[in-house]
Amino acid sequence: TGTGTLTATTYGLSGGNVTGNLGDGTVNVTTGTVTLNGTAAATAVNVNSGTLVLGANDRLANGATVTVAGGILNTNATTDTVSAFNMSSGSLTGTGTLTATTYGLSGGTVTGNLGTGTVNVTTGTVNLNGTSAATTVNVNSGTLLLGSSDRLANTAAVNVGGGDLDIAGNSDTVGIVTLTNGSISGTSGVLTSSSYLMQNGSVSAILGGSASLSKSTGGTLALSGANTYSGNTSLTDGTLLINNTSGSATGSGNVTTGPGTFLAGNGIIELDLNKAINIGGTLIVGDDGIGSIQDLDFKLSNGSMAFASTSLIKMDLFNGFNSGTLNGSSSADLLNFTGLLGSSSISWGGTLKFSSSLGSFPASGVGDGANWAAGSSWQLFAWTGISSVSGNFTSITGLPDLSLLNLDWDTTQLNTTGILSIVAIPEPRMTTLVVLGLLTTTLRRRRSIQKL
Repeated sequence: TGTGTLTATTYGLSGGNVTGNLGDGTVNVTTGTVTLNGTAAATAVNVNSGTLVLGANDRLANGATVTVAGGILNTNATTDTVSAFNMSSGSLTGTGTLTATTYGLSGGTVTGNLGTGTVNVTTGTVNLNGTSAATTVNVNSGTLLLGSSDRLANTAAVNVGGGDLDIAGNSDTVGIVTLTNGSISGTSGVLTSSSYLMQNGSVSAILGGSASLSKSTGGTLALSGANTYSGNTSLTDGTLLINNTSGSATGSGNVTTGPGTFLAGNGIIELDLNKAINIGGTLIVGDDGIGSIQDLDFKLSNGSMAFASTSLIKMDLFNGFNSGTLNGSSSADLLNFTGLLGSSSISWGGTLKFSSSLGSFPASGVGDGANWAAGSSWQLFAWTGISSVSGNFTSITGLPDLSLLNLDWDTTQLNTTGILSIVAIPEPRMTTLVVLGLLTTTLRRRRSIQKL
């Protein structure tokens, strides 16, 4: 007790009340509960076990580094400012606010409140049940788990660079969200941002708001949530993989993919009224390497979907090469187009490329007729409520040459029924052969008369 100051190199505290003042040095709380009603000018405060309770505002030094490694720092209803706050296990409790320049979090639970500054999540799982007013939140490794809605500051820049931001079933509004690696996960909650800057990683949380989403640099961004953001989606590099089962993976705005990019998956893209999808790169039905049937769905409302001359569609044929009839839905990948409202259109362009899930198509040389049959066909494109389908593919590649079997590929129905078929090459008719024989005989006679 007292109004004076006691200074020591170290302060080993395992219980009791400090109503006097502690000078420079290092505070170590080991066991029990210690109540700090006085002040501590210590530059290092370690709560390794037990509990340190702050009895009033501004009990700790502004330049102190506070480390919680198994114990509890209880702010009560007070506010305090320090230089750095680090926690690897244990908890920060209370209804007050602890403000630091940086918050190094590698484990533990925050049920109290963090002030402004920068949050760095490095390893382990950090439960944020309290709030954070930090202007920057970096999840470089480990997991930051939001315990309820509105835990982060509305203007916070959130950067996920290898860890996982898990909003669970909670909703939160933040500033710019940048995903360079790692994941943003969640279930029914919505993460609302002013802008989504994506490079590599996965997002299962629902992304909302009026923001746009851009995917840049190499690598793959996987979207599996029913996203509701209304801004545009642009793919300028790498792969955008859509694997949602409901809603729209890319929100409701326009979708644009540039040359050299890859849009792939077996999910759904559903646009708002008068929006468009423009494909300039490669569109892959399913995911390369998946040896099973895949569907990719596009839903338009008085909108359009156009394939540029630089585009390429990749699809797999799985079986039914010798069926002689229209194969079932498990025989080929399917692109499904639906017009929900108004007049929607599809415009083809670029290249359509086929491959086989077997790694290669059955042999198609002389003697391989059992592998192939005329009439075998596959439903590749299906459209409901689409007003017009126009344009043509510049080239169709990947299909084997069946000419040695007197067979050929019929691609003329792709724009009408969406069906690819094998047809027989018509053999010359007998009358044609007779006419050719008579012409040959006549020419021979004329030559004989001229010799005479």
